[in-house]
This record gives sequence, C-alpha cells and structure tokens, in this order.
Amino acid sequence: MDAEDDELYSGYDDDAGAGAAAAASPAFTGAESASPGAPPSTGGGMAAPGTAGGRVGTAMGSDGMARPMTSNRGAGFSSAPRAKFDPLGGPGRSALAANGPSSLLPRKGKASPEEAARDMERRVHALLEDSAAAHARGEQQQALEKALEARKRERALTKFRDANSVADYGGPELTFAAEFQVAAMYAANRLWQEALDGYTALLKNKQQPQGARLRINIGNVYFEQGKLPPAIKAYRMALDTLPASAGPQRARLLRNIGLAFVRMGQYADAAAAYEAAVGAQAEHQAAYHLVLCCYALGDMEGMRAAFSCLVSSPELPPEADGGSNSDDSDGDDEHAGGHARGRGRGRGGAGAAGAGPRGGADRLREEERRRRALVQERVLTAAQLVAERMDRDGPAAAQQGGGGGSGGGGGFDWCVEQLRASGHPLLAAEVALSKAGRFLAARDVAGATAVFKAFENKESSLR
Repeated sequence: MDAEDDELYSGYDDDAGAGAAAAASPAFTGAESASPGAPPSTGGGMAAPGTAGGRVGTAMGSDGMARPMTSNRGAGFSSAPRAKFDPLGGPGRSALAANGPSSLLPRKGKASPEEAARDMERRVHALLEDSAAAHARGEQQQALEKALEARKRERALTKFRDANSVADYGGPELTFAAEFQVAAMYAANRLWQEALDGYTALLKNKQQPQGARLRINIGNVYFEQGKLPPAIKAYRMALDTLPASAGPQRARLLRNIGLAFVRMGQYADAAAAYEAAVGAQAEHQAAYHLVLCCYALGDMEGMRAAFSCLVSSPELPPEADGGSNSDDSDGDDEHAGGHARGRGRGRGGAGAAGAGPRGGADRLREEERRRRALVQERVLTAAQLVAERMDRDGPAAAQQGGGGGSGGGGGFDWCVEQLRASGHPLLAAEVALSKAGRFLAARDVAGATAVFKAFENKESSLR
C-alpha cells in the first residue's frame, strides 16, 4: 500500500530541490535579508520571475530592435501623415470642393423642342412687358423698338413650332398681343398710317372675339388726324358691337362721338350723343358737356335737366352733416394728430415724429381730392351758365324754373335750391357768393348787401 502511494505521487516534488537551491543563493538571501524600505539591490543577481524584464515575445525583443507595426495596415491606417481626407477619393481636393454642388448632379442634355419653345415664349412676354413699361415712362421710341423686337421673336417662335411640330397651348393670344402692341406704339409715336395698317390687319383676324373693339382704336387714330367723319363712323360701328349691359364702355364711346360733333360745330347731334351717354351711365363729364351744348343751342329746359343730372352724379357724393366734406373731416383729424405729435416732441418724445396711421403722403386720397375738386369746379361753372341764361331770358324763365327772385338773380336762386336739395350746402354757398359778385359787377349794392346779410343767419361753416 505504501509502495503504491509513493508511485502515485512520484514526480510531484521534483523541483523542490531547485527551489531550495535558489533560496540558498546569495542574491535570494540578500534580497530577503535587506532591511525594510531599502531599495532593492541592482547587482548582477537574477530578477524575480514574472516581471517585464523577463518576458519574451513582446515588442522589445531580446536583441533590442523595434518590431514593425503591421497589424493595422489592413484597416487603412498608417502612422505617416498625409493630405486632407477626401471622402470621394479625388487627388488633391475633391470634386465637390473644386466644382461646387452642381458637379454632383447629372449633366443636362440638349433641351427638347417643347422646352426651347417655352423659353422663346418667355422672352416674347418679357419684351412686351418692357415695351409697356417704357410707354408708361414716356419713352415712346424705346417702347416701339421693344414691341418690334417682340413681334420678330413671336414670328420666329411660330416658325419654330411649325417646324418641330410643337403644340401651341396658348393659342393665338400671344400673336394678337405682339401685333396689337406694335400698332399701339405706332400710334403713340404718331405714325398714324402704320397704326391704321396694324389695327386693320388685326381686325381681319376672325379668331379674336375682341377684335371688333379695335374700331375704337381706329376711331381714335382718325380723331387725332382730324378726320372726324371716319372717326364717328368707327365709333358707331364699335358701339354696335357692345351689349347694352356694358354701360361704362358705351358711355365713353358716346362721349367720343359727342366731342367729334362739337368739333364739327354740330351741337344738336352732340347734345343727343351726350344725352345718350348720361342715360347709359350717370357721370359728370357727359352731363357737364350736355349743359354746354344746351347753352350753345339756347335750350333752357335742356340746361336745367342736365344741371340736375350733374349735381346728382355719383362722383359728387353728398356732403357730411354740418356742411363739412368727408375729406375735410379727415384733414381735421390729420391736423389734430399733428398737434398731438407736436406736443409729444415738446416733451422730448423724439420717437413720435414719424408716428401716424399713414406715415406718408396718401396718393390715392390726393387723387380722390383732385377729382372731386374738378367736379366741384365744373358744377360751379355750369351753375353760373344756367343762372346767366335764366336771368337773361327774364323773370318768367326764373319763375318757371322755380327761382325765387323777381328780378336779377333768380337763376342763382334756382341753382342754390338744386344744390341744397342734393346735399351740397357748401357749393350752394359758393353759388350764392357768385350771385353777390354779379350784383357788385352790375353796381347793385343793395342786392349784394342782401346776399351777404343772408349769411349771418347760417352756420359758421358756410360763412
């Protein structure tokens, strides 16, 4: 049994002798016998097993030479410095940096006929807009040149579409616009015959439903040339093509016809045309010219009827309560606002200088005031003509018209009553002052004094 156990553990302690021999060596005993805290001996003894100095197979070989690092080259890493990283792999700098973002897009091939036709059409539209803008600036020669260039390009576009079988989705409108612009610019440059030829050629084109209205332009050309009978004929032919519902257009045409008759000295025909214009649309121009025509004809009834239409025109709205105009009220508000801003500046409020609801000139309101002033001026002129004619015909005419005076001034009284009934007390006061001026011109001091005393019983706004 003991023999078997010895054989089982045989070779287990074979290194015991070597360990004992190593422990008995001077280096081992020196390290063990050293005092605590003393540095280890650097003598030529053996180092402790398991330290870095005793390893083999590391980067530092036993021969002391550096081992090459090749384990990361497969991943593309290199310790040597190189140029800036290029994600696209181009030499030097990338194609994105060299040519911009557009270099990454696919190259566009040759434009198709449809694209080329659309591009040509855009150029024609641009030239037409430039021509219209030059005409608005008063540069008529440049406007004509742009229009001629637009017509040339439009004709080239038509040939290109026919040659390449490109459909014209816009129809003949572009051709009509180019030809019409050329004719209109000929007329603007006073090239009358060229303008007539252009309008006549367009008039023969039956594909345009609005081509019949070109007779208005033809009539305008004849009118500018002084050829009044052909102008009247063209206007009447254009009038026949307009429906009855087109009141404003018919009224303008009738005014043109009436003006042509006035220049020809045919006041009866002119009065008939202006009367028809007033019936088509109630507006002050036709009524004012009707008053003038009736004055030339000596038609008192026609003058009174035309004056009644004039003071009832929508372009002359009734004045506000208290005898003040709506525009005057706005002006008072602006004036009050200006005083408020002035007080703010007096207190040191520099930022209030530009404050205000509008902040600048209101061109629309100024245009409205200008037109209203023109209408008021024509009303006063017509009132003086009517009053003069009624006073010239005698007291019977004034009494027939409803005037209150038995002598001079009955026509003015009738006009004053008409204006007050229409809601225009300020204009009525102006006419009353004109009556006083007429008395003073006739050296009738008593009559003028009576008119001036009548203002004492009126509101302060009418004085």
